[in-house]
Amino acid sequence: MGEQHQIIQNIVKFFGWIAAITAGVSALLSVTGFMLLQSHAHLLGVSRVFHHTVEDYLYQGGNFFITTLFWALPVAIIGNIYIWFAAGIIALYLLGKRFTWFDDITQRLHTQEALQQAWVRWVAILAAAILFLLFINHIIPPSNAQDLLFAARHHPEVVKRATPQETEMLKNQYLLSMLYVILSALILWFITRIHRDPAKKTSTPLLYVYDRLTGKTAEHQVTEKTSGPHTELFSAIGRLFLSLLFLVQLVVLPVQYGKTLYPNTFHRISHLVFDETLQGQISQSKNMYLLNERSGEYVFYFSDTQEVSLVKKANVLNIAITSRGNIFR
Repeated sequence: MGEQHQIIQNIVKFFGWIAAITAGVSALLSVTGFMLLQSHAHLLGVSRVFHHTVEDYLYQGGNFFITTLFWALPVAIIGNIYIWFAAGIIALYLLGKRFTWFDDITQRLHTQEALQQAWVRWVAILAAAILFLLFINHIIPPSNAQDLLFAARHHPEVVKRATPQETEMLKNQYLLSMLYVILSALILWFITRIHRDPAKKTSTPLLYVYDRLTGKTAEHQVTEKTSGPHTELFSAIGRLFLSLLFLVQLVVLPVQYGKTLYPNTFHRISHLVFDETLQGQISQSKNMYLLNERSGEYVFYFSDTQEVSLVKKANVLNIAITSRGNIFR
C-alpha cells in the first residue's frame, strides 16, 4: 500500500512539474509576444487602435524565439570575429582545466590570489557594469523608428523603410543587439568564475544577499568575520546588479525585434464601399490596407494620404481584400 501511494505521489509530482513548465513557457511567450507586437504598433504609430488577443501574443512570442534561435543567433555568432575570439578563449580555458595547463599557469602567475582581492573584483564588476550600460544604450531602438505612418514632430517628411539598404541596416542592428547580449552573457560568466567559492555559499547572489541582510544564516556571518565583514556581501550585490542589467537587455531584445525585423505587411484592399453616413467624409486612395480588425471595427490605412481611419463594421457595405503587401512600398 505504501509503495502504491508513493507511485501515485510521484505521478502527481510529475504532472504538476509538466503543468508548471507549460504555464511558465506560455507566460514567457505571451509576455514576449506582447512586447513585440506593442513595439511594432508604436513603430507604426497605431498602438491605440491595434487590438491583439492572448493567442496572438503567444504565437508571436514563439515566432520570436524560433527566428532568434535559428536565424539571428547563428548569424550573430558566425559573422562576428569577437564571438569567435571569446569562444576561443573559453575553449582554451576549458581545455586547460581538463589537462591542468590553466591551473599551472595561474599558480605561477598568482592570478588566483590576485582575483580574490576585493578591489580587483570591484574593478571587474564596475567595468562590466559600464559595458552593460553601453550595450543597453545601443540595443534601444533608434528614435526614428517611431510613428512611421505619420510625420514626426521635427521631420515633416514621412519616414519610409522601403529601400533594401535601410532594411538591411535594420537587420544588422538587430544582429548587433544579439552580439551585445552574447558578449554580456560571456562577461557575466567570467565575473562569476573569478569568484572562487568551493562551499557554494555565494554562488547565487540573490539568495546570498537575502540571507546576509536578514541574518538568517549564521554560517555566512562566521565566514565573513574571517574574510572581511562586507567583502562578499558587496561582491554579491555587484553581481546581482550585473544580472539585472543583463535581464534588461533580454527584455529590450523583443522590443528591438518588433521595431527592426517584424514585417510591415498587411492585406491590400481592392474594393471598399462605405454607407451614406461616411460617403465623402473619408478620402480613399489607390493603395489601401487593412491594418487590423477588431470585434466591431476596421482599421484602414490609406498610403497615398498617410491617413489611418477607424471605421465601424456597420458603416462598411462592401470590402474585398487581396494578398499582403508592405505598406512602406
